[in-house]
Amino acid sequence: MFAAHIRKRIDAACAAQGIASVAYDLKHPDVLAHGDYATNVALVAAKQLQQSPRDIAAALAEAITPDDVIARVEVAGPGFINFFLHDTVLHGVITLIHEHPESFGRGTLHAGKRMMFEYTDPNPFKVFHIGHLMSNAIGEALARLAEWQGGEVIRANYQSDVGLHIARAIFGMLALKQSMPSETAPLREKTQWLGKCYVHGTQADERAGEEAKEIKILNHKIFEKTDEKINQLYTLGRQWSLAHFEELYRVLGSRFDKFYFESEVAEPGKRLVLEYLEKGVFEHSEGAIIFDGEKRGLHKRVFITSENLPTYEAKEIGLNIRKFREEPKLDQSVIITAQEQNDYMKVAIAAIREIDPTVADRMRHFTHGMMLGADGKKMSSRKGEVISGEGLLEEIREEVRKKLTDGKHEFSASEGSEVADKVAVAGIKYTILKQHFGKNIIFDRAAALSFEGDSGPYLQYTYARAQSVLRKAATEGLNPSVGTECDAPQTLERYLYRFPEVTVLAAETYTPNYLTTYLVEVAQLFNSYYGNTKIIDATNPTTPYRLALTAATAHILRNGLTILGIPTIDRM
Repeated sequence: MFAAHIRKRIDAACAAQGIASVAYDLKHPDVLAHGDYATNVALVAAKQLQQSPRDIAAALAEAITPDDVIARVEVAGPGFINFFLHDTVLHGVITLIHEHPESFGRGTLHAGKRMMFEYTDPNPFKVFHIGHLMSNAIGEALARLAEWQGGEVIRANYQSDVGLHIARAIFGMLALKQSMPSETAPLREKTQWLGKCYVHGTQADERAGEEAKEIKILNHKIFEKTDEKINQLYTLGRQWSLAHFEELYRVLGSRFDKFYFESEVAEPGKRLVLEYLEKGVFEHSEGAIIFDGEKRGLHKRVFITSENLPTYEAKEIGLNIRKFREEPKLDQSVIITAQEQNDYMKVAIAAIREIDPTVADRMRHFTHGMMLGADGKKMSSRKGEVISGEGLLEEIREEVRKKLTDGKHEFSASEGSEVADKVAVAGIKYTILKQHFGKNIIFDRAAALSFEGDSGPYLQYTYARAQSVLRKAATEGLNPSVGTECDAPQTLERYLYRFPEVTVLAAETYTPNYLTTYLVEVAQLFNSYYGNTKIIDATNPTTPYRLALTAATAHILRNGLTILGIPTIDRM
């Protein structure tokens, strides 16, 4: 928040000392006794001037005189320069947060940019698996970070509604039609049946007999829409799946502006491949049409099969060309997928670059790893079975419900259900986001639901605790205010002002875990403050300030959690 001002003072001092432009760090020291900011500019400049870094630091520190922001400047160690902020500046931040809770910390990093985020991408006729849950949490957080930085965000969801998996599912629907749920059955029951149909069809296809040939024929019929009976089953299963996904999105706190489907982009993608086949971008190989990525340091991939069907790669071309034709002012399209799609996407983007480099230049692809259990193995249910994303969400919700009925909480049935949803979402999302999503993520159920330590529920609990303090104070006629009577700023105040910097860094680097780490540090500091300070005391003139500090902490936690897509709870 004050970094730009301090950098300006450093740059001016460097210029006065004849130091040419140098790239230096300006960070918050790990030990607060070393100041609010510290820079290594003297150490960097020492190479340029061939002088002692400490002598350079001393000269710069002398040139940077105190002002309205900087209280004092000190030289430390081999040549670091430490900056200390005025107490009045830190008190002013508390006032700013308290008076502008919704806007404090909002930035302009992406102001004027129109950005699309494509994430989640579940497949109709199949379960909403762990990868979809991870993509949803990551994509939603990145989209919200971009919005927080002034970006105009479009949320997109690309779903595979044609292809072999659909043919397998419909083969199963035909085979298991006698057990089909009624139209009035719950959506969950319908989609569970679809999941069984898919498993049935997959097993039949893997046997590679006559049934596999039938599935291949079904795949063509679905793509060409030539069989009315198949079309009806397809429409029904697709409707059930999409409606059920919407239920999950509501629980997860996601909404989408655009839905793209493979059935809509397959043919346009195929036409583009055929068009650019004639221009030498693609080539024939063993009856199929491929893109020779080896010429570009990648690998070869099929874009149209020997059966004249477009592959995922061809559909990816159709999808991304369509995105930018529909949104000609789109500055960037961010795509989140699982790691196993990394090589595939590299080839697809390389092919798109040959067709329209302006589209490829505006695409950014991020991948996430797998979610593993606490034992480092693939996630499974309590019963040891392979678990879906939806299944994990339901299991965690059930564990929270049990905690809420332990006699220590007072919630009505509807309140308990709502709180269970919110705590479960917090437990899952925070666990995904607190670790760098490019790597595999360890999910420990006990740690994810802990109300102590590094967890989403801990942040929710801390926010609820702050709200409880404010409610109690209000009943005693005490209100938050930063007046003439203020406590000297402690560690908590020296963290709250960093919120704008953290959100900029997280948005700029597409790294939500910078924000999760910061929020946990704030929560820990507040809980320590709460345990060591009598916040509500009608006889103490600093009570209004202490309440303002409590309110400011609550605002920071709420804003941070909202950016991460994690709901807050006022009472726990």
